[in-house]
Amino acid sequence: MSTLMHTPCFVSIDIHPNARWQQNGLTVAGGNRQGNGINQLSNPWG
Repeated sequence: MSTLMHTPCFVSIDIHPNARWQQNGLTVAGGNRQGNGINQLSNPWG
């Protein structure tokens, strides 16, 4: 039996209080299953 532990990694992003968001933007994430590749999400959640 083995134990796998993940250490959470949080990145602080500085978004200006008056930032404007694209109404019809494009979501660029997922679609290539879980993994550590540059086109994958390591621990997708939420």
